[in-house]
Amino acid sequence: MKDPLLSLAPAELRALATSVRKGRVSAPYSALSVQQIVGQHAAVSVSSKLDLLSSSGMSPEAVSVCLELTADALSSRSPLEDLVDLVTTGPEAGGVQIAAPRSW
Repeated sequence: MKDPLLSLAPAELRALATSVRKGRVSAPYSALSVQQIVGQHAAVSVSSKLDLLSSSGMSPEAVSVCLELTADALSSRSPLEDLVDLVTTGPEAGGVQIAAPRSW
């Protein structure tokens, strides 16, 4: 199962990090307080993950740094379009143009 923090946008992660750092969102992390930042769809799973990090001994500052690091990592990823090159082969169908494959 995908980590709920990885389903957030970098801007959401940074907003959450700031809120944790400034004490606007604090342990125990409630879905209601987190919902204001990440929306209702992710609030329960994100608050549970933050509670897990907190109960494992992470301070609010450490949680905040973790969220910022995750945001930075997601921001530095190449877009999927840059990683995948879809190539089709076979007879052309009516109305569909197929480019010749590139030779590497």
